[in-house]
Amino acid sequence: MVETASKKDVTKSVKNKVGTMSLEAKRTVISKAVQSNMKEEEGKLFYSEERTTYIYRSVYKIEIDDIINLIKSK
Repeated sequence: MVETASKKDVTKSVKNKVGTMSLEAKRTVISKAVQSNMKEEEGKLFYSEERTTYIYRSVYKIEIDDIINLIKSK
């Protein structure tokens, strides 16, 4: 996702920052973006007869622009 963000924002400063980031730093950017900007798109409650319990499954979305903004702020 960080690589995709750097391709979307064509400014050299973002590309330079992404190029010098370690794998751990990239993971940190993604984690911070997800913690503060993730939005639920769809969720559904299922009943599993095997487990005899309810399971909630959800789909979340994060905007690439949120990741770009975090990279720029570092």
